[in-house]
Amino acid sequence: MSKTATSAELEIIRESLGYAYRFRSKLFVINIDYSVIEDQFFPILLKDIATLHQAGIRIVLVPGTREKVNRTLENYSIPCEYYQGLRITSEAALPFVEMVAFNVANVLMSGLAGSGVRSTIGNWVRARGRGIIDGVDYQYTGVVEGVDVSAINTILESSMVPIFPPIGWNTGGKTYNVSAEELALSISTGLSAEKLFYVCDTAVMDNSALRVPKGIDFQAGERISRLTIQEARELVKLNTEDGEMVRRIELAMRACELGVNRVHIVDGMQEGVILQEIFSNQGIGTMVHTNIFESIRPMERTDVSEVLHIMEPFISRGILLPRDTQSLEELYQDFFVYDIDGRVHGCAALHTYPDSQGEIAAVAVDHRFSRMGIGKRLVLYVLEQAKERGFRRVFALTTQTADWFEKLGFRQGGLEEISGKKRSSYDHSRNSRIYIYDL
Repeated sequence: MSKTATSAELEIIRESLGYAYRFRSKLFVINIDYSVIEDQFFPILLKDIATLHQAGIRIVLVPGTREKVNRTLENYSIPCEYYQGLRITSEAALPFVEMVAFNVANVLMSGLAGSGVRSTIGNWVRARGRGIIDGVDYQYTGVVEGVDVSAINTILESSMVPIFPPIGWNTGGKTYNVSAEELALSISTGLSAEKLFYVCDTAVMDNSALRVPKGIDFQAGERISRLTIQEARELVKLNTEDGEMVRRIELAMRACELGVNRVHIVDGMQEGVILQEIFSNQGIGTMVHTNIFESIRPMERTDVSEVLHIMEPFISRGILLPRDTQSLEELYQDFFVYDIDGRVHGCAALHTYPDSQGEIAAVAVDHRFSRMGIGKRLVLYVLEQAKERGFRRVFALTTQTADWFEKLGFRQGGLEEISGKKRSSYDHSRNSRIYIYDL
C-alpha cells in the first residue's frame, strides 16, 4: 500500500471515528471554571459540548461560579473569606451565592438552546454543613453527600443535559454552597461516568510550574500528559503549598480511586480543547488514570497489520529484524501491544527459552507517541510477566538502543549467559549487544 501526504489527516479521521463509536451513550461530567464561561470565545466551547451531546455522548455540566460570586459580594460590601481554598459562606453571602449559581447555570442553558440542545437545571444535590475545621467555621459552606442518581438518569434518558449549580440542600431543606469541583467529582463517581473533565482557565500542567517526581513522562515539550494515581500522589507530596493545579490533581486522584477511569485537566482558553482531548490519542491536557499498564494487552491476530506498520520504520533503519505478516501470525501469542482506545501504538514480545529464560524483542512505538513513555511501560510490563512465569533471567539483543536498556536497569552481558538455543541462532554479522535483566 502506497503512502500519501494525507496519512496524518487519515489518522485523525480514524481516531475520531473510533472514539465517536466507543463513547456513544457514555457519560462525561464537565466542570467549567467561571473565567472560562465569561470569556468571549466560550460560545465556541459550548457548541463543541453540544456537538458531543448530538453525537450520542451523555453530558452533565457543572459550572464554577467563584469569580462571579467574589465580584457580586464585593459590589454589596459583603466580606469574602477563604480557608484551605474553600469559601466561608456567611448567612449574608448565601442569597447572593444562590443567585449567581443559578444565573450562571442559566447562561449554559441558554447557550445550549442556541445549538438545539435541551437542558435543565435542578436541585439534585444532597449536602451537609462542612462544619468547623482548625477552628474555622465554614458556616453555610457544605459537603456533597450524594446526588439523586435516579432523577439524573431519567433526564439523561430523555436526551437532555442536566446542569448542576454548585448548591446543595440537607434533608431539612437548608441550603449550602458547595465546591463545584467537588460536586463534579461526586456526580462522576455516583453516576459511574466514563470521564471527568476539569476545564480550567490556566495553562496545561508542565514541569516549569510544579516540582515533578522522577520518571514522569512529558509530551509536546514540557506538558505532563499522563499521571497514574501513584504518580499523582507523589506529585502532590512534592507540591504541598495550596494552589489550584495541585488541588485539581488531588481531586482527579480521588476520582480515580473511587472508580472513574480517566480524569482530564484541560485549558479551557484553547480553542477546541475538549474535542482535541477526546478525539486525539495524544490529547492536549493532563490525564490522571488508574494504572500504567491499563493500556497493555496481549496481541491478537487482527493487530498484525497495525503492528507491522509500527515496526516498519525501525526495520528500515536496521534497529529491528525484518518481519512480515506470516512471521507475526506465527508468533503473535508472544506479543503485547499498547492499545489506546482501540488503536495500537506500541508493541513488545517475550519469547520463551529453556533454562527459565526469556527474550524481550521487537520493542517499537509509533513515532507520534515516542515521548509518552510507552516503550518503557511495555518493557516493565513484560518483565512483570516474566516474573509471574517464574523466569530467572530476561535478555535483549540490540544494535542501537543500548543506553535505553541500561536506563531500564539492564546490564551488559555475554553470549555465554543466554539460553543455548538462542546462542545457536545468534547472528554474528549483526554483532548485537546482549543486555540482561536478572529477576
